[in-house]
Amino acid sequence: MHPEQKQSWFIVTVAAIAVLGIAALAPFVGARAWGALGLFGLAGLAPLLFRSRADSDDVVTDERDEMITRTAATAGFAISYVWFVLGAMVIWFLYRLRGHQALSVDVLPFIVVVGAFVFFVTRAVLILVLYGKHTADARDSD
Repeated sequence: MHPEQKQSWFIVTVAAIAVLGIAALAPFVGARAWGALGLFGLAGLAPLLFRSRADSDDVVTDERDEMITRTAATAGFAISYVWFVLGAMVIWFLYRLRGHQALSVDVLPFIVVVGAFVFFVTRAVLILVLYGKHTADARDSD
């Protein structure tokens, strides 16, 4: 398994744990349960845990790997941008419906953190999907 796939599996697993943490805490602490999203910070360890060994003579990455990573990152940016726009506009609209003239400053970090979460999870899932697709295509051509 390519190191990028291992990193992606780790990121998806940590994301699932963070979402489960939010779901488990929400009935008890309400909106403060979003603090469990901080567990997603552990995903930052993925490059350290699953990097290629420096003493290995194996080819670390090729053109296909770079294309998969680039495609997944582009899609992650696109989807997180949609989140930023929708997140900002929906929150603005809800505040306006309630008669508020200004947004709370506590809302803005929420939009940014969830946007980063959306980017990294989207990128990780697409890397797994694209590696699976390319592996299936290679088997079919044999």
